[in-house]
Amino acid sequence: MQRFNYLIIATVIITRCCLGQTIERAADAPRPKSPAESAACFRVPDGFELTLIANEPTVVDPTGLAWDANGQLYVCELHGYNLEGHIDITKLNKTGELDREVRRIEAEDWAKQAAEPGVYGTIKRLIDGDGDGHMETAVIFADRLPPCYGIIPSRDGVIVTCAPHILFLADRDGDGKAEVRETLFTGFGRGKLERGINNPRLSFDNWIYVSHGGGGKITGPALKGSVQLGNTDFRFRADGSAIEPVTGVNNTFGATMTDYGQRFLITGGGHALYATPLPYRYLLRNPYVASPRSTMNAANYSQVYPASQPHPWRQKRGDDPNWVRFYGAHEAKPNGNFTSACGQLIYRAAQFPDEYRDNHFSCDPQQNLIHRCFVTREGTEYRVRRANPDQQTEFLSSTDGWFRPNNLQIGPDGSIFIVDMYREIIEDYSAIPRFLQQQYGLDQGNDRGRLWKLTWQNAEHTGTPKLSSATDGELVELLDHTDAWWRLTAQRLLRERSPLTNGQELREFIARAKSWQGQLHALYLLKELQLLRPTDVVVALQSPHFSLRIHGLRLSEPWLADDSELFSSVIRLQDDPDAHVRLQLALSLGQAGNAQAIATLVKLAQQDGDLTWMPAAILSSITATPDEFISGLLQEPNPSSSSEGLLRSLAATTGAKRDAAEVDRVLALAGQGKPKAAVPLLRGLLEGLERSSAKPMTLPHSGENLAQWIAGNDDDQRELALSISRQLGQETTPAIRKVFTEAATKASDPNVALPLRLAAMKLLRSCDTKNFAPALAAVLQPQHPDELQLAAIESAEPHTSDIVGETMVNAWSQSTPSIQSEILNALLEREDRLPQVLKAVESSQIPASALTPFQRLKLLEHANPTIQQRSQAIFARLTEASEADTRLSEYLAALKSEANLVRGSSLFKKHCQTCHQIDGEGHAVGPNLTGEAHRADETWVRDVLLPSATIASGYSTYTATTEDGRILSGVLASESATSILLRQQEGKEQSVLRNNLESLRASSVSLMPADFNKQVTPEELRDIIAFARSRIGGPRENRRVLFSDDASFASQLDQGAGKARIKFDLQDDRGAYVVISPKQRYSRNLEGWKFPIREKPASGEYRYLRLTWKSEGAEGLMLELADKGQFPDESQPYRSYHSGRNTTGWASHKLAPEAPEKWTSVTIDLWKDNGNFSLTGVAFTAMGGDAAYDSLELFRSLEDLKP
Repeated sequence: MQRFNYLIIATVIITRCCLGQTIERAADAPRPKSPAESAACFRVPDGFELTLIANEPTVVDPTGLAWDANGQLYVCELHGYNLEGHIDITKLNKTGELDREVRRIEAEDWAKQAAEPGVYGTIKRLIDGDGDGHMETAVIFADRLPPCYGIIPSRDGVIVTCAPHILFLADRDGDGKAEVRETLFTGFGRGKLERGINNPRLSFDNWIYVSHGGGGKITGPALKGSVQLGNTDFRFRADGSAIEPVTGVNNTFGATMTDYGQRFLITGGGHALYATPLPYRYLLRNPYVASPRSTMNAANYSQVYPASQPHPWRQKRGDDPNWVRFYGAHEAKPNGNFTSACGQLIYRAAQFPDEYRDNHFSCDPQQNLIHRCFVTREGTEYRVRRANPDQQTEFLSSTDGWFRPNNLQIGPDGSIFIVDMYREIIEDYSAIPRFLQQQYGLDQGNDRGRLWKLTWQNAEHTGTPKLSSATDGELVELLDHTDAWWRLTAQRLLRERSPLTNGQELREFIARAKSWQGQLHALYLLKELQLLRPTDVVVALQSPHFSLRIHGLRLSEPWLADDSELFSSVIRLQDDPDAHVRLQLALSLGQAGNAQAIATLVKLAQQDGDLTWMPAAILSSITATPDEFISGLLQEPNPSSSSEGLLRSLAATTGAKRDAAEVDRVLALAGQGKPKAAVPLLRGLLEGLERSSAKPMTLPHSGENLAQWIAGNDDDQRELALSISRQLGQETTPAIRKVFTEAATKASDPNVALPLRLAAMKLLRSCDTKNFAPALAAVLQPQHPDELQLAAIESAEPHTSDIVGETMVNAWSQSTPSIQSEILNALLEREDRLPQVLKAVESSQIPASALTPFQRLKLLEHANPTIQQRSQAIFARLTEASEADTRLSEYLAALKSEANLVRGSSLFKKHCQTCHQIDGEGHAVGPNLTGEAHRADETWVRDVLLPSATIASGYSTYTATTEDGRILSGVLASESATSILLRQQEGKEQSVLRNNLESLRASSVSLMPADFNKQVTPEELRDIIAFARSRIGGPRENRRVLFSDDASFASQLDQGAGKARIKFDLQDDRGAYVVISPKQRYSRNLEGWKFPIREKPASGEYRYLRLTWKSEGAEGLMLELADKGQFPDESQPYRSYHSGRNTTGWASHKLAPEAPEKWTSVTIDLWKDNGNFSLTGVAFTAMGGDAAYDSLELFRSLEDLKP
């Protein structure tokens, strides 16, 4: 017996050795509770009762509910949530090792394929056989569907959203199963399982609205052609005859709307978003201007107060600094903020007390709660506020960590039904560190699910509806019901029956209806049945309720062009007290197209031009006649503050349409109107022409209208008019050619005052290439001021001829650093010039090392294989050329041994002090080493051994040849309009007048000797660095330089409508700085940027930012900071700062009332203003002129600000 036990033990040991030790489940994992135990964990608001109406195994993994006309409850289920992750870690656990690598990773393809059979949807009909209110029986209506995200009743069946399809299912033979299965639409994208098309909601306008999912090319048997859906929600007709995008996008799961159709949206961290009140179909009318953002945030808070403790995996991730750095503190915080908001609901019933009507409810399943807030209208916008701001509690919460509310629905009795996907892990598995997935698992609860019912304790029982047998007259009366479910169901049944032949019954109902909701449903039912008349619409237009007036305007549109009486009723609403009505009027008037409509739109622009979205509404309505609207607006004696922007957008619409008569008309109006209006009109017209197809146009009065601007004294107007002439193909007419010839002569004449030369060069931007190329070549010479050369490079942008690119390449070697930087930027900004860049680098006209990493990447990752291959060859040679790389390891190894500071001091004086300073000692030829303290010792070693690989900005070697034959070399210390200054070893300086320069050429070789390794041993270089460190200190972890003296930084700001360029100021030892020309340049995710901002920063974290900036003509300067790739909401001042005049309309912290004229440093407490965030990018904005930015630095504390 004893021997037998030994055999068993040995077998177990051998088995474990062969198979590996599996990972055991964590001991602190929360356990599931029975329905009764879970019910005891709820914190229910006073006056309410919460009852369980269904639980496992009757329902499993529920996601949505619907009641048919007779009150039968259907539930859809989504099986296989996180299954692919579960399969992945099950295999991983057999290795016996925990995967602790910090990253976010999805399961591999094999696990996804293995999971597919277990990922599907089910539709069940629930039955309460004994009438006790608990559904104890489930009839499977349809099974093995694609994953189901929502259902809605239709035609005695249900419509199911189950990507890639929308299906209609029905049981016609009475066996309880759906033998009818029709595909209404197909082609929807399938991405994250929990983010498919979801939550279909029927509206009174007879469309079904759906949260977006993955978009796609949608087809269907009843659909004519296909419809492309992008990143937006959509709506469809129940018979499959139509589908179209709508304004706004739900990024997660859930959808709701008000009684008047305002849709509220949701995302994981934002519980109360709303769709911009500019319906999609209106915005489509003007494809020539950008539309406003489609989704807005109604909330200014994100904090929640769960009753439960966070799941242990969340606590462990939040306690691990590596994962906090990876996700950022906000995301890594275990609980306390919305992280999984979904399943929102506007309460549209009468069972609850009146104060709950129109309240907004939302779920946060991760934190086991349901949140409640009040919704208020503010003009055309919405705001929400907590229902209980003085209490740190939620409307409904549970201490049961498995309670996972994911959806809310109002039942026929007015109760709120809560869909509980009861399970341990509700989060997408990829957000959970893999080693914690291994310990806690992902599938606990995949056999569970519960439905709860929240009822007001004194509510009367309404009985089970039997609407399928109701008469038409009874259904009409139900349109006036207090609850949305009854109204919508009655309307649907009447639409499906189509019993009303003349509409009289509905008109009589409208006259006696007790509620505006009833009238609204009846009006849209008349429209659906094609029985609506203009007289019906007038009733809505005269309603005391704003929503009926809004929809009256929409319903009036088919008759606006022909029915003068109805039109008169419509335009009376221009003085409506409700801002949203006036906004809708601006949208609807676009269907009228007559002079009175335009006059009304002009009045709306004057009185409501500053109203949110009014300019966009007007722009959508005047696409056909922008010139007529401009004419009307210019006649106003006191134009509103928004007129300038509106005029610019209107003119842009005209230009983009390229209608010759309209363009000619706008040019004439620009000359006849107020002088202040001319520039926005011309600028807008140019913008529109530039973004449309460049086909020449013959303008009836082009000579007169363009000539008046070109001959005028206003430089801006002249420049714009000449640019317009180029776009219109008019630049070769005799009058215009004469202007260009004179400008070319003036630009290259050194005896002409610089401001006049600059103005002339700007004009040449619009001339033909034949005239431009010689002027460019003449100006890109070292004898001319840099400012003029920069203007020439900027004017080259629209010229596509090869000769222009060749001229800039030829000028590169004799140009100063700031000019070289702009030449490269200009060459690389145009696709047609990229071959010229490659040719220049291949022939060594431009050294490969001159290109920044971002510029190299642009070439290496180019879509053209030829450009890509040539780039790879060029930059491979650059890497191979670094022979000294092989010596780095021994010099780096020497840093680890003990240094001799005395020897280091003497070696520094011998080898370094002739060109470098420390604390004011030495000569300032190369970089001042005091300012290099933040760089690592390893970087210093690389710079010393490979001096020409990365020459610091502003320290390139130049060779100047003078008219009298002298050849001078040195670092270009400074440059002015008339001279340059070369600095040589030991600080000797040579000044050369520009008019005495024969040539000036930059070298790709550093002044520092390339064979420095032959002069000092690894140990000697160690001693030199140690001595320098003893004087200036080590690299400061408490300080992080984001940008300072970096010539590549401008090219990293790769987005935005403005221009970014590098300038140099070596005279003040400032080096390179960035200049932004209006309006903005930015990058959301800069390479290497992921800096946590914290109240009490640990190592690698920061709190304060120091910014150095000045105006170079700007009225205002702005800085915006990106958090995890996202810039702040324009309506909130978070992470946005400005000095001077803020003309953007964006909320921002004002740092100073005036834009600084001299370099000014400002220190900002980022955490105090914004709380925790992860800094990943930056936006620089210049308002009214150029703005300069010299440095950005992060600090842990105010003490660290001290030098």
